[in-house]
Amino acid sequence: MLYNSRLKPVKRSPARQKLGKLWFTGKRYLQWIRSRRKMAKTREYADLPYLIHTHQTPLMRQLRNVDMELQRNNESEHNIRSNPWGGYTRSNRICRRIWNEAGECIEDQLVTSNQALMMYSPLLEQAQYE
Repeated sequence: MLYNSRLKPVKRSPARQKLGKLWFTGKRYLQWIRSRRKMAKTREYADLPYLIHTHQTPLMRQLRNVDMELQRNNESEHNIRSNPWGGYTRSNRICRRIWNEAGECIEDQLVTSNQALMMYSPLLEQAQYE
């Protein structure tokens, strides 16, 4: 699909936006009520049992005014999961190792973690060479 910079959304008043939302939401609810398809009664928030992809690749690059040793001290866990609706979610945890004076790792301390919905399929097909 080509992008056309001349296409812009139509300006709608706040009242028109609310009425449109009510109309289309109500229309969707009526379709759900009238359909004979079985819908889920409860929503489960637990992770699915199937792990699609995981890796522990060190992601490092030279940062301004940051010693590379600080980056080597970090660990990352990356998970990519497939969702029932066909999308993918990515989650990662970044930890840092804490060492004692003897040079032994005594703790992996969590620095941050995040989750994101991916807007594309991360599992690209491999190229077929003849």
